[in-house]
Amino acid sequence: PLTTVSEINQVYVYFTMNESQYLNFIKEVPGSTIKEKIAHLPAVSLTMANGDEYPHQGKIQTINTQVDKISGTISFRAIFDNPERLLTNGSTGSIRIPQEHQNVLVVPQQSTYESQDKILIMRILKSDSGVVAQAKSIEIADKTQGLYIVKSGLAAGDEIVVKGANKITDGSKVQPSLIPFDSATKAFTPVFEK
Repeated sequence: PLTTVSEINQVYVYFTMNESQYLNFIKEVPGSTIKEKIAHLPAVSLTMANGDEYPHQGKIQTINTQVDKISGTISFRAIFDNPERLLTNGSTGSIRIPQEHQNVLVVPQQSTYESQDKILIMRILKSDSGVVAQAKSIEIADKTQGLYIVKSGLAAGDEIVVKGANKITDGSKVQPSLIPFDSATKAFTPVFEK
């Protein structure tokens, strides 16, 4: 009988992104070549098939920038230390790549609602005739722990309805009471700040 011995102290993890995800992802990474960009990529996390977080972070080593003609995806390879031998050939899971956001606007997800594939907030407008709520579409850059990171549609200093925005009609008169941001979001860990 023949035996195949394989070393699994370190394992390769292969994953893909579709072309649009890849382009959005890679343009934010510093560097002018793929090699330089790979050197600047953050450590990645692995969620195993049972939903547990793998205890070691990995590093992306290669990106095959050629789009697969059948699946429309781009392939990545990351390497993970595997001292406990938790990962074996054929294991499955999900890769998480952290993204850093600086100087961005955030709104609690509970302050938004969806209508016709748009994410909306109710902005507070003050005028001579009183205070009204105005529906405003916002574009989302990312989300984290109950917050949306706003790409466009909202400006610093804008006041919004935090609770019950989906129960108010556009142009309704309101009597808002100001609440601190922290009480609107409850406790969260700022994973997008430095």
